[in-house]
Amino acid sequence: MSKRDQQAVHDLVQAGLKERWGDEYNPTYNKDLDDIYGYYVELLKCSVAVLEHPEQGPIGCGVLIPLPAKDEFGTWQAAPNLTRSKRSADEATVDYAMNEDLDPDVKKCRMVRVSVDSAHRGQGHAKSIVKYLMDAARSRGFHKVIVETTTPWISAVKLYESLGYAVVDANEENVHFEYVLE
Repeated sequence: MSKRDQQAVHDLVQAGLKERWGDEYNPTYNKDLDDIYGYYVELLKCSVAVLEHPEQGPIGCGVLIPLPAKDEFGTWQAAPNLTRSKRSADEATVDYAMNEDLDPDVKKCRMVRVSVDSAHRGQGHAKSIVKYLMDAARSRGFHKVIVETTTPWISAVKLYESLGYAVVDANEENVHFEYVLE
């Protein structure tokens, strides 16, 4: 991802969230989207996938973030107080990369912000983004990928199931998947 993609990716993710949550959606809740490049790329050193259409620019995206141990199956959300001006990249990377409470030989990451523009859905783009991020996780030495989606979002549930993700926790609102990388 480059800084030039930032606004288009912001708009893409915001549109998907608005579509999903309707009138309940509050765009100010997702502070990580205010500076995607600074937060995910520069600060947390995440792997970011941006799928670009040759004429329309970004039409899909996703982020792979090292998993904090304390949030293994919780609802991950951006830490609103974590800003580049307050914390160094090294401090933040250590917080997110360390899995102190887990087996030190098992590194986990979480896939977040997977989104595809509504006009381009149903064409395999989300699957391509997820596969790209899974390859990035392997190359970075992660052993497991965790994903959360909402239970009613059937297309997302089917996507992760089709790629071999196993349900590790589910309730009426959320489904948590895990994929063991080989």
